[in-house]
Amino acid sequence: MRRIILCLISFLICWHCYAQLVFKKFMPSTYTPQTTDYSILQRSLERIEQRRIEAENLLNQLSSLCTETASQIPPSESLWFKNYCDSLCNKVSSQIQIGNTESAIRLAYDYMSDLRMENKQVRYRIDSYKQYCSDMDNHGLYNYKNGKVTQTTYEWFCITNPYIFNPKYNTEGILVGYNPVHVSYLYPNINWDEMYQFVTSQGRTKEDIERMWFLYFNYSPDRMSSLIQEFNVTKFCYEYFLSIRDNSDISQEDKENLAKKIAKYNAILSDANGAISYDAYIDNLKSQLVVEPPKRCRKTSGTTSKKGTSKKSSPRRK
Repeated sequence: MRRIILCLISFLICWHCYAQLVFKKFMPSTYTPQTTDYSILQRSLERIEQRRIEAENLLNQLSSLCTETASQIPPSESLWFKNYCDSLCNKVSSQIQIGNTESAIRLAYDYMSDLRMENKQVRYRIDSYKQYCSDMDNHGLYNYKNGKVTQTTYEWFCITNPYIFNPKYNTEGILVGYNPVHVSYLYPNINWDEMYQFVTSQGRTKEDIERMWFLYFNYSPDRMSSLIQEFNVTKFCYEYFLSIRDNSDISQEDKENLAKKIAKYNAILSDANGAISYDAYIDNLKSQLVVEPPKRCRKTSGTTSKKGTSKKSSPRRK
């Protein structure tokens, strides 16, 4: 009996729960439309745009650094450096164009660091050119600025001492430095007025000129170096005039003046056989200073003098 009562109670409880679910009063609800949250996408796009702007700014900085560094590169290496910088900027630009801004930013930073400090090809060229310019100033520009050499001599000095990058490699072929450019010394031009007065002060016979020439030049290594330099400059001018002699753009009048200059230089540089040499140049300079005394006339042999007659009869006039 007790079991029946318990079953009845359980049935009534289940029925009550069922009735609550089935016969519950309907309560309508208000529909609220849901909007998609685009804030995450927007922030992502903004970050991409910021990185793109950053990459383009770094590209501009890299380009500016290339221009700044180019002023320190020797003119003979300017084309090499331009091609090198173009390759760097193009690599960064291509990464920006395909949207790979992270790589573009990393490359830009790496390349700028490379240009400033780490690239030996660039750094050694800059250091080598600085040393070359310093040697050119110390060896030649000082005398030029102080008026001790002519414009022509200074131009010869610059042309004959060009800058050349001489890399130094180790046994493994790795660049480890550079060999300095040899720059010759630019000696002051000879004071020709002073030389003329000294060399001709004791006479102008060939023996006098030889002796005083020796005293003036051979006892002064600097004067002897200047004399050798004068020969090299004169020969340089002669060869230059020869090189432009057949230029079709030169007028006939200029060609005639050029021919006179060539003949003048050839006369001072060459010997009787037309061979150009330093010895011929020196001999020609000395010969311009020599003035031999007039030779005395000898008495005519076989003439006799008689009283009341002259030693030699005067020639008849026709």
